[in-house]
Amino acid sequence: MERRDPEEAEDLLHHAPWPKVYDFVEKVHDVLVQEDESKERSGEECLAPKFAAAINECLVDEGIGWQLKDGLIRFRGEQAFEVAVTSAEEILATDGFHEASDRIRKALNDLSQKPPDFHGAVSHALSAMEAASRRVTSSDAALGRLIAQGKLKPHLVPAVAEAVEKLWNYANDAGARHGKEGSSLSAAEAELTVGIVASVLTYLTKRVR
Repeated sequence: MERRDPEEAEDLLHHAPWPKVYDFVEKVHDVLVQEDESKERSGEECLAPKFAAAINECLVDEGIGWQLKDGLIRFRGEQAFEVAVTSAEEILATDGFHEASDRIRKALNDLSQKPPDFHGAVSHALSAMEAASRRVTSSDAALGRLIAQGKLKPHLVPAVAEAVEKLWNYANDAGARHGKEGSSLSAAEAELTVGIVASVLTYLTKRVR
């Protein structure tokens, strides 16, 4: 393999598009993990965890909303968001809401794409809400119809049922769910939508146990 001058490599990295920099970070982490496998057997210090910690510390210090997690550069929200989404995914899967759990995971993956797919994240979040609602109501109707018919009201307190309706209306009116031409969606709006849906789904599954 051709060896490059360290200064040349640093210059290439410095001028690379940020998605390529994140790809490079993931590759370095992969190499360190492979090297650590042999070090564990010999009792040497493993470097992959230290590398991940240093990268995450740098991202936080620079105010960058990403993190190196499980070897991948992923979206990093506020702690409350991280807890809500991760808990929702796990609780839904445990309670048998597998499609809803999968959709929540895909919503988070959309936020973690390089560049992020905010419309995709919102679409998957609302699809998770629809999948869970269909199971709870034993209906194949779309979420909008279930809301209009009041089918979710027996399973949600009035304030939460109203919040779900308003969130559904927002996602459709803003073109957020299907990416309406000419519409734009910010990271904050996408994170808020995914976080609210995750919290509501956690609440819903506990209510119907």
